[in-house]
Amino acid sequence: MPRGRRGVKGTIHEMDVGRHFQLQNFKFRWHTFTGLAFQDLFADVMENAWPNDFRRVSPYGGPSGDLKCDGFLKSKKCVFQCYGPVSIRERDVMGKIKVDLVGAIEYWQERMAQWVFVYNDPKGPTARVLQCVNDLQVHYPGIEIEMWTWPQVRRQFDRLSVETVAELFGYPPASTSVDQLNFDHLGPVVEQISKGEPSPGDEFGK
Repeated sequence: MPRGRRGVKGTIHEMDVGRHFQLQNFKFRWHTFTGLAFQDLFADVMENAWPNDFRRVSPYGGPSGDLKCDGFLKSKKCVFQCYGPVSIRERDVMGKIKVDLVGAIEYWQERMAQWVFVYNDPKGPTARVLQCVNDLQVHYPGIEIEMWTWPQVRRQFDRLSVETVAELFGYPPASTSVDQLNFDHLGPVVEQISKGEPSPGDEFGK
């Protein structure tokens, strides 16, 4: 019987390690993907975290485009706007927030009760960006305005099933494969990481 208990614990530990591997894979993509790739990553997670509720929106919606909406959560009447630029400048972020919020209000009107700006800078928003969001919350009291960065999206990952996480972020390497790794395998990964910028080391929403 004691051997059986140890076996169960070992299995649980392996599952925890696997989930952590997949979470780190997601986090790496989250902070490095840009443009439509970033938008698709967000939609993949939200579609599976909120099945039959969240809907991704195609950017190719004719002359009017996506109507300033990259995703819609029906139960919350929530419009999402994703922003994953190649290079991040404070004034561009603030301009994007203002333009997209005003556009969403114009296009969605009473269909929208909540607006969320989804943003992937690993350093987080600057103080002026937070002030910008706060000012907009005061100016548009009838709309719940939020900014989602990694902590909020991390919570959506926790809603995903084991099968979905594996489908989206792959299976962790087997322990025997890890034991066999050497620098020839890790060298290209280390080289690629060295070329990038360093990353600081709820249910719905908050």
